[in-house]
Amino acid sequence: MRSLFTLFLVLTVLTATAAPAQSAPGSNTATTLNGTLVGAQSGRSFTVRPFGSDADTLLRPADGAVLAMLGKAAPGDALTLKVDDTASPGLVTAVIAVQSQRGYVAAGLYLVTAAVILLAFGLLATKGRVQALVIGADKRYSMSKFQMAAWFFVLFMVYIASILVLLSCGWVDHIGRIEIPQNLVILSGLSALTFGAAKAITVSKVEDAKANAVAPRDTATAPTLAAARKVVGLKVDNDSRPRFRDMVQDDEGCVDLGNSQALFITLLAIVLYVVAAFPFLAQFTVSDRMTLPDVDTTLLSLFGLGQGAYLLKKVAATAGKG
Repeated sequence: MRSLFTLFLVLTVLTATAAPAQSAPGSNTATTLNGTLVGAQSGRSFTVRPFGSDADTLLRPADGAVLAMLGKAAPGDALTLKVDDTASPGLVTAVIAVQSQRGYVAAGLYLVTAAVILLAFGLLATKGRVQALVIGADKRYSMSKFQMAAWFFVLFMVYIASILVLLSCGWVDHIGRIEIPQNLVILSGLSALTFGAAKAITVSKVEDAKANAVAPRDTATAPTLAAARKVVGLKVDNDSRPRFRDMVQDDEGCVDLGNSQALFITLLAIVLYVVAAFPFLAQFTVSDRMTLPDVDTTLLSLFGLGQGAYLLKKVAATAGKG
């Protein structure tokens, strides 16, 4: 148990020391040209309009690799190119980044398609009982399971949507170049750790209750196994149905501040991440190193504190009340 909390504290500390996200590739250098692709000319030439200029520039790719990259770009895409001379460019030596203008409607369609793919996989994996993934042993919705399942669903949804953008634009060779930023890795780790720690805490309480029921010191006052299960909240009423409010209540049915806080922060992180995914997909930037949208350090810190408070409450609470 101590090792779990040690790991949790280490991840929480990292939220305060997380490095800021790296700037997008394509910053101006002595040989960098930023502009909009106007169109392809006959042969191996492309017309680009540099940002801040009304005149078009005719450029030629230096080799086949550059030609292939430019050939996948569509008119209107923003380009970051490495050229032979910024004063009078004529030759493109490398394509640093291509920003594909997909639009917010297309971004929404990519996200919906990715969500359908994930739901279809979930239905197949659970034989049509997706909600079983977030139901605990007490037949109620589990806060720890829900926060992990919901967060990773959104994370994979954005990742799959990014792959769909690459496929639709013909950038198949760039699919394996999508990276996860540091803050996003830490937040996902905190989510998984919360689930694992909560599971360990619950199992520990159940085993203790079973031991007291099976091998009591005083047989006259020892609880039965059924009573022990009730003490730790493992209700066996088969007629009860899981409800959303289960995640903000303790085992006695009272509203729990720790659960409510953790659920609110989880939902806040999900909503903000989906909102950030729209401009990311609408103006998708293709380069040698692409990263998913990151979460800011403030949200990461709030998420860590919320999950930490939830776990500490679960450890400290009397059996059957946490």
